[in-house]
Amino acid sequence: MKRAPNGPIVAALSVLLLTRMIGAQNLAYNGDFEATREASPPPGWTMWGAQPYKVPENFTRDTTRPHGGAACFRIHHPADSAGYIVTAPEHAIRPEMGMRYEASFWARTDKPGPSQFYLTAYETINPFRDAPTPGRWAIDVT
Repeated sequence: MKRAPNGPIVAALSVLLLTRMIGAQNLAYNGDFEATREASPPPGWTMWGAQPYKVPENFTRDTTRPHGGAACFRIHHPADSAGYIVTAPEHAIRPEMGMRYEASFWARTDKPGPSQFYLTAYETINPFRDAPTPGRWAIDVT
């Protein structure tokens, strides 16, 4: 999730759920952010973008205000930042041809406003080769 360039966003991303429509199963490794480790970001997730924007303190597991379970994912995204968070390449989601998938999550912010959610795809991850991007959506976080 990314904030439009008019101010910072602090979002608590509670559950990222990528499921197949039949036999719903969470395909995002640690999509509920319950797995722990000392360093940030949480297991199964990695920072992306230019090195100056890979700030671990901006992508943390938060146990103070989870939507459900014991934890959520806290993202601080300053307006001038070009860094973002992605599923770790070793836990890439590999969709099957002809299947329908659904991505859902719960978000909150300390400053309501417009944000963006991107879903990006790669033909391969070693080496990285872009595939057609499945989508980019504007969302209002209130």
